[in-house]
Formats: sequence, structure tokens, C-alpha cells
Amino acid sequence: MYQLAQRACALVEIARDAHGRIPVSLIAAAYNASKSAPVILVLDSISAAEVDAILDPMVAGSFREYQGVIYVDAGEAEELPVHPDAPIFAHSAALRNRLNARGISYQDIARAEPTLLGS
Repeated sequence: MYQLAQRACALVEIARDAHGRIPVSLIAAAYNASKSAPVILVLDSISAAEVDAILDPMVAGSFREYQGVIYVDAGEAEELPVHPDAPIFAHSAALRNRLNARGISYQDIARAEPTLLGS
């Protein structure tokens, strides 16, 4: 995983919204952004199985054009090596605090989808 993380094109924290909904369009945008390199998804209160259920139809139709996503549990994210140029999008105060403590810059999660979509 270390080698994949070193070339990841982005790190995105995936968390439920205030209504408990999974951010389907953000997950899809992360997968679509993985053409040149994988995207790391930091899962916060969302299981890999839930993300798989969203991505399975996309992956089945992609014909291996994408590098895909790497799942990381939110509790393990602080030790994850990320390429210095990869944008990091943080949602929770916990991840933001860990990133701040390590001097790692990040963007608000609201910027993730437009950035991943190239907007």
C-alpha cells in the first residue's frame, strides 16, 4: 500500500452528511479522478462494503481504465504516506487536527468534488 499511496493523486475523507447519507457523488468523483493514479478514501463511519456497493457498477463498466481507490480507516489515516503534491480534502475535526499537528495542509471537503471533477 505504501507504494500506491506515494503516487495517489488525492486523499478524500468520506463521511456521512448531517442526515446520515453517504456522499455518492463524491465517491463517484473520486473514482473518476483515478485515471492516472489511485485516490485514497479515508472512511469515517462508512464501511468499505458500503463504498463497494456504490462503486461496483462503475468499476464493472470501466474496462480497467482507472487506477481505483484505496480504502483507509479514519483511525489509521495519520500514518498514511501521501505524495506531497496530492490534494487532501478533510471533513472531520479529528482528521483536520491530525493533519494540523503534522503540518500538512488540506482543503475543506466542499472543494473535493469540484476539484476532482476538474471544475
